[in-house]
Amino acid sequence: MTTATETPIDRVLARLRDANCDPKEKGKDTWKARCPAHNDRTPSLSVWVGNTGNALLKCHTGCDRDKILDALRLDWRDLYVDVNSKITTFDYTTADGTLLFQAVKSKPKGGKSKRSVRRPFRDAWAWAITKGLYRKKANGDWRKLDKGETPDEHDVKLDDVPRPWPLYRLRDLLTAPSESFIFVCEGEKDADRLWSEGLFATTNPLGAASWVADDSALHGHHVVIIPDNDEAGRAHVLKVVKGLNGHAADVRVVELPDLRNKGDVSDWLDNGHDTEDLTRLAEQAQPIEEEKKMAGQTVEAKTPKAADDLATTKLADVEAEAIEWLWWHRFPIGKVSIIGGQQGLGKSFVTLDMAARVSRGGHWPDLPDQPIDAGHVVLFNLEDGLGDTIRPRLDLACADLDRIIAVDGVREHGKSDPRIFDVQRDVPLLEEHIERIGTVRLVVVDPLTGYMPGVDVHRDNNVRSAIYPLVELAKRHALAVVVVMHLRKAATAQAIFRVLGSVAFTALARAVWLVGEDPDDPDSRLLLPTKMNVAKPAPGLRFRIVEPGRVEWLGETDITADEAFSAVEADEAGPKVKVAMEWLEKALANGAERATEIVKQAKQNGICKRTLDRAKSRLRIQSDPVMTTGKTVWFWSL
Repeated sequence: MTTATETPIDRVLARLRDANCDPKEKGKDTWKARCPAHNDRTPSLSVWVGNTGNALLKCHTGCDRDKILDALRLDWRDLYVDVNSKITTFDYTTADGTLLFQAVKSKPKGGKSKRSVRRPFRDAWAWAITKGLYRKKANGDWRKLDKGETPDEHDVKLDDVPRPWPLYRLRDLLTAPSESFIFVCEGEKDADRLWSEGLFATTNPLGAASWVADDSALHGHHVVIIPDNDEAGRAHVLKVVKGLNGHAADVRVVELPDLRNKGDVSDWLDNGHDTEDLTRLAEQAQPIEEEKKMAGQTVEAKTPKAADDLATTKLADVEAEAIEWLWWHRFPIGKVSIIGGQQGLGKSFVTLDMAARVSRGGHWPDLPDQPIDAGHVVLFNLEDGLGDTIRPRLDLACADLDRIIAVDGVREHGKSDPRIFDVQRDVPLLEEHIERIGTVRLVVVDPLTGYMPGVDVHRDNNVRSAIYPLVELAKRHALAVVVVMHLRKAATAQAIFRVLGSVAFTALARAVWLVGEDPDDPDSRLLLPTKMNVAKPAPGLRFRIVEPGRVEWLGETDITADEAFSAVEADEAGPKVKVAMEWLEKALANGAERATEIVKQAKQNGICKRTLDRAKSRLRIQSDPVMTTGKTVWFWSL
């Protein structure tokens, strides 16, 4: 019997003592004890208090938590301060409404979400729907014994819940007219959301893991599968199609646009979309050809598919083409090039200077006698304002503003606000715009990763498929695409590997230039080649930003990107770090000081955390932990 003031850890420790498990305190709010679920006398059970006051336990020999709780005559609810902060159940019934089992989603306050299934049994719940031996728990419910667990005379044997298991909301599905869409989601929450919006929807008992339901309620209907935006969702589509096996009138797949990674249809509706949008997408989706047949037809009735073949080109039929240049031996026409650099070093200044020169038909800073063919420029820029930053910089660079077009986003039909342009799917819209203009010579995307929503930029295959449309666009329209990339903070042996994200970015680009600090002049910057696949690269260039915001080119440099970046890293950002080193030596002259206090004082003296860390490393500052008032505090000393 627990009292109102008894905490979860009090309950666990009391039961451990009753079971002679000898709990010993090993630290603040941490205990070690013998595990009551097995006979080994070695203390293998860790028990501690979580941040929210919940009791946490783990057996380091692998005992299941339910076994430990059974041995202590406790229920999982006894581990939590506030148990049922959120619990949701979803009923799976027969066609006449008889309850077969429930899907249960629970989230104790301060705990992790948990999904399970249970079925009614002896005025309680049996927490599984497959056959096996079940043991009564402390709260009267029944749990299924694990494989290898020794049964006793009190255990009971239960069979599977009758298979095949029903679809969610089966009784409601049977009322759907044959001409209506039935949406198949990955979870009961999403299906309930669509029902509340007036649509017919369902899911299978085990979510995206399988398709094990009796799908006869879908036969003859127009089925629309809505996968979640992740790998499991896309795999789920194939399972549903295979499960229906040609019995639906047709099967369509709707991949929701503008959906965050791992998002679902509920997230999409919460993001400003409605059921009219969803229905329109379903109507526009093309039925999967293999399933476009009326119910009753068999898989054997399908028309055999012609065999695939390779697409090949004989090299004798290919005409050799000379490389054309936007900027000679720096940025080629018909290719994608990269300008990379850390924030605040001038990448955007360089691209806007290039845009201005192309727009007015001027000349490049290293080629004063060779005029540039004037043309239009398309700008994508997520990080700078058009009115307060981009327009003033272009004015200072003497740009022809009538030839420069900034892309604000993509305006979808029926939506008032544009969404972010997506290079993976919106390049056809850009291509239409380029064809209408007719004289576009340069497209700048700053930064490229900002226009890749939902793409894992560290996975080669994802990056290649995402930016391949840009590569093809540059080739088809004979224009230069220059994309801006940020750099990693970590040092590397070769400068080209500093570009943030997958190596696929630099692999697909034909030219890669990096903007870095000039080791010999803190006020100057360098534009340096790190890759040129189509010619010998021109030398690097020095430049500086002149107030109020104009690029002044200072001529060529023979320093390489590897040398420049290694020099800056070796000097740890030069004068700034030296100042920080002098300050840090004075701050620690009288002995050790709290690290948090040093960081705070450094900030007040205009020294950022990154510079302070560099100074600390060069001075070989010692960092030591000290236990004070029950917590660890770090101190720095010379």
